[in-house]
Amino acid sequence: MVFFVGLPLYGPQLQAYRKELSFFSNNLEKEMPKALNLGIKAGSLEGFADFSRFAGSTLSGQGVKFQALWVATEPEPSGVRVTVGNFMGQDQALSITMDGNSQNFNVPNNSTQSAFFSSSERFQISIQFPGHSKTSTWVRNKVNLYAFTEMARGSDVVVEEIEG
Repeated sequence: MVFFVGLPLYGPQLQAYRKELSFFSNNLEKEMPKALNLGIKAGSLEGFADFSRFAGSTLSGQGVKFQALWVATEPEPSGVRVTVGNFMGQDQALSITMDGNSQNFNVPNNSTQSAFFSSSERFQISIQFPGHSKTSTWVRNKVNLYAFTEMARGSDVVVEEIEG
């Protein structure tokens, strides 16, 4: 009898993690473009990289594994400066093709790399990294962003692609 009294009358709620991860993901989707703009206004995308590190550290405190890889472009007189940020937990090899010109990046974990690409006013960009590929048309005279994020806790995983 004592054994049965100790059992809960209801089963554990197994969906709480999934809802929490969706909340974190939605919040991150709203905050990433704002953090990018703040970094640009401060004069460097290193501020955006710091935001990525901060997000990873904060989510880690909640028991969530956070991974992110992003590509941002900044306008320059005859093209764009492309910056890649890698926060995937391991070094990443990327290929970026813009208006037919390709460049390979080998980005160490928790760091950024930049390169200049000449471009037209509207350009097609293709971003490829292991297991993922994204092709978009972006505009040269504004800041553009593509971000791949993944959050996981146990077997629950939320993956987002943010573009703007």
